[in-house]
Amino acid sequence: MTNVKNFVGIDVSKNYFDAAIVKNVGKQEFIHERFDCNPAGFKLFAKWMKEQIIGEQWATVICMEHTGIYNWPIVKFLEDKKYVLCIEMAMQIKLSLGIQRGKNDKLDAKRIAEYACVQQSKLKQWLPSGKLIEKLQHLMAARDRMVRAIKVIEVPLNEFNAIGNTEMFNLLNKTQKPVLVKMRKALCDLKNKIKKTINEDKKIKIIFKQITSVKGIGDVIGAYLIVYTKGFTTMADKKKLGSYAGVVPFDHTSGKTVRKRSRTDKMTNAVLRRNLCMGAKSAMQWDAELKAYAQRKMSEGKTYAWCITAVSNKLLARVVSCVKNQKEYVEKKAA
Repeated sequence: MTNVKNFVGIDVSKNYFDAAIVKNVGKQEFIHERFDCNPAGFKLFAKWMKEQIIGEQWATVICMEHTGIYNWPIVKFLEDKKYVLCIEMAMQIKLSLGIQRGKNDKLDAKRIAEYACVQQSKLKQWLPSGKLIEKLQHLMAARDRMVRAIKVIEVPLNEFNAIGNTEMFNLLNKTQKPVLVKMRKALCDLKNKIKKTINEDKKIKIIFKQITSVKGIGDVIGAYLIVYTKGFTTMADKKKLGSYAGVVPFDHTSGKTVRKRSRTDKMTNAVLRRNLCMGAKSAMQWDAELKAYAQRKMSEGKTYAWCITAVSNKLLARVVSCVKNQKEYVEKKAA
């Protein structure tokens, strides 16, 4: 970003947010203020910004951490006001500033502003996902919570049944079975709403059909991929998407002494990776080409976990290829 004169850092909490403006880029002088997270607080923030910033608002970059639903109201407000907005991962900001001591909301806002100032050449303007992608994201999050809740109730019941403690199983099952029935029905309703939401947009519907044509990529993984790539408008490159999903190995070598094997990084999207690994297991069973590939690699001494990661990477490569070429996947026969 060029011609930027003002760098603003915002640290968002549930009920309020702290804003810090870099007043002197060379000397790192800041001005700070706290506002309520409500329409009245947003109006006061806009007034404060007009009093403090230098030049036009296009010359101002506002940076904040991604805090889920808590930053949605202020993001919507800034979007309507046409400010240049950057939303970064908290870990990205933390690691880029080196060793830091102490933590509070005012200090965090200052550090975010400092990050924006130092990293201005690498900042990318935040673009809204669109109402449909946002709706789909919330539905998928609700589905994930529902699945976890069902598992929390169901697993202990199955364990009592497995060890032969029928008395406790019958006692708990009598009270919890009606709850599970209702929760499964709610989960089914969520699945229908997710599919209906995807079908609301013709372009998203076509992309969803293309990516789910890949064996191993089911409706759940397909929906997650659409959410995380914003309908494949971002991370449309297989290497970037694979790295984000945690299925791309990285070298771990240094000099002559450090010669560790390549491995995936821990800073990934755990939800996408977990679901993708389940899809890879299915593909290794039902896709002839991938089944033969996994068997060949295991005969060469590769572990089952290595094969799952490699197959997951191949699935993403197929998905990206289908979207790029706007075609459904055609299964190949194993050699």
